[in-house]
Amino acid sequence: MCVRLQHYDGDVADLDLTFSYDEDTMGKIVTHELVPGGRAIAVTNENRLVFHVFIIIIIVINIFNVT
Repeated sequence: MCVRLQHYDGDVADLDLTFSYDEDTMGKIVTHELVPGGRAIAVTNENRLVFHVFIIIIIVINIFNVT
């Protein structure tokens, strides 16, 4: 998704993404904000590269936590 988002030709706002992500923790969905108030910040064509960087960081952190 992240690589595709970086090169997405349409309006990213149509994807209804925010600066947050959900994680399944022992059967409970926990929402994490990438920035303070991230649930209320829409990902747009203007800020999608910043969102992309945050998601890459989260992926790397999760890889290191697994190993």
